[in-house]
Amino acid sequence: MSFGTMSSGTMSSGTESPITFAVGDVHGCLGKLRRLVRGCEAYAGGRPARFVFLGDYVDRGPDSRGVVEFLLRRQQAQPGTVVCLMGNHEQMAIMAHDSDRAMPLWLQNSGATTQRSYGRTDGLVGDSTSDTLFAGSNPVNPIGRTLTQYSKPGNTFGHGIGGDIGVAWVSGPIEIGFGVNDIGATITWPDTRLDSAFYHDSGYSKLVANHVETKTKLPVSYIANLAYTVGNTTLGADVLNTGRGSVVHVGGEQRLGLFAVRGGVARDQRKRIEFGFGGGVRFGGLGLDVGFWTHTNSLSNERGITMATSLSIY
Repeated sequence: MSFGTMSSGTMSSGTESPITFAVGDVHGCLGKLRRLVRGCEAYAGGRPARFVFLGDYVDRGPDSRGVVEFLLRRQQAQPGTVVCLMGNHEQMAIMAHDSDRAMPLWLQNSGATTQRSYGRTDGLVGDSTSDTLFAGSNPVNPIGRTLTQYSKPGNTFGHGIGGDIGVAWVSGPIEIGFGVNDIGATITWPDTRLDSAFYHDSGYSKLVANHVETKTKLPVSYIANLAYTVGNTTLGADVLNTGRGSVVHVGGEQRLGLFAVRGGVARDQRKRIEFGFGGGVRFGGLGLDVGFWTHTNSLSNERGITMATSLSIY
């Protein structure tokens, strides 16, 4: 997309004079932009329409990429009818692209929404070498660079909303269910720290920005489960798919009065075996549970442990 400045030039189409529309602050709202353009064209009533966009096409809204590509296509299809001026948000994005030092300012102004719109990955991984592979004074060496974001314990809690739907069939001790989880779920983290991490022969990271707001869009997941209960013992299994591969869980629960003890194993997306365990206590319709499970990231075979707690009302 080309940026320009307004000029006093005119257009003509037959004997009708053109009508010019000025549009500002689209901010990633592609649907609203499409409706606005259609409304302007209807208002023009067949007269040639010229659009002057006053900048701020990206950030805040959900589809910055869609907005930019929409304007690009319109510029190419109708040359001379679309003028795009540069706004301060485009300037911040360009500066952040050119220098890590400018990244915090852009992120504080909702730059992360634009990164997500373009499908930004968490970083890049590759190799560095000299002109001869696997030889000489500089053989192939792994190199990695990434931007990490996290909220430390004690920071403001994240918040969000999403939807789950499901159905279940129960017959005696057998229960079969199917569900779709995290529909439209996005978590807002009001107090996030961003670090730029780099790895060559050793790793290091440096602070990029602190106390900035970021968002996490949860993938929609699909789950099918089977449970069988005998007395105070329940055995269960499920298959979970989040669009990045399937995870299989198998486990059991043993209830002992007010208490319950749980344990199980899982096969993750990398086909590695992981373990989980936990327990809980239930007072009437109120339940308090805690659980632990292991996990392995995509760049390491070392396992980490995650803990979660929940409060349930039955």
